[in-house]
Amino acid sequence: MICLRSGQLSKNDIIDNELIYPHGDNSNYKASSYDITPTAVAMSTRSGMLETVYTDRNNHYQNVYYIYVRPKDSVLIVSNEFISLPDNISGYVSSRVSNVARGFGHICTTIDPGWNGAILVALSNPTNSPIRIEVGTDDKSSRPLASLTFHYLSRKIEISPEHKSMRLDILRKNAYFNQKGLKAWFRKTFFRKRRAYTDDFFNYVNAHRCELCSAVGWERFLDEFSRFTGERSKNYIKRDSWIKRALRWLESHYIAIAICVAVICILISFLGTLGLLPPFFGGCRRRSWKRRRELQYLRTAPLCAELPRVPS
Repeated sequence: MICLRSGQLSKNDIIDNELIYPHGDNSNYKASSYDITPTAVAMSTRSGMLETVYTDRNNHYQNVYYIYVRPKDSVLIVSNEFISLPDNISGYVSSRVSNVARGFGHICTTIDPGWNGAILVALSNPTNSPIRIEVGTDDKSSRPLASLTFHYLSRKIEISPEHKSMRLDILRKNAYFNQKGLKAWFRKTFFRKRRAYTDDFFNYVNAHRCELCSAVGWERFLDEFSRFTGERSKNYIKRDSWIKRALRWLESHYIAIAICVAVICILISFLGTLGLLPPFFGGCRRRSWKRRRELQYLRTAPLCAELPRVPS
């Protein structure tokens, strides 16, 4: 049967059809789209673990939470919004210019008719510096993740969606317990807190699989992994500090730092060999070089050289 409606849905159409739950702040609604926001469920495809959630030391009591997408890494982020589509409406997820300008790659994915659940968005960081993402349900601090538009179909679709909410199949496939190799063993051994956070997420999803398809169940999920009001999630929030920022900077620039240190060591060694270093820097090396020259002269000096006379 051909539907009478066609084209892209407006803001009022999205609200009237109740496609998004929770409805979110009014600022997230645009004229013909909706800006989805991220939860704290952000899995790194490199490590297969959820990224650490930080809170600023100065804003610890203002519900400001964020994560970092590491350089040359991608994260799989679950949205705060629960999308419920009828059989004559489809969705389209696209990038926001503000996020691309910060260094993220482009996003392009679709939502099939009949979808019922949260969506999974992949963000890539091709730059050499970590990029910060504000997470949570606080509309004042959470940064929009992507833009979501809806379109009417010319015909209704009777086929049920192929995939389930949050694309748990992709999250499990990229999880750390399915990765092999020396690097995977290293991460499992030393990133224990991130590993425990990841295990708690999968344990929660497995225990509440049926409830996640309802509004009440999704509210409980947001309490744990977006609002951070549950007892489980509070254990994995860290306070950010300048020491951790410095360590992240060193981690993202370690190659350039190693090259600079190597060049400086080679230059110091070369100048020390020529005896051009100042006394406070290479005095010992210059003295050892001078001593070697004296020993070399004594070895090559003639044995019949006249010895100095001793006065009587």
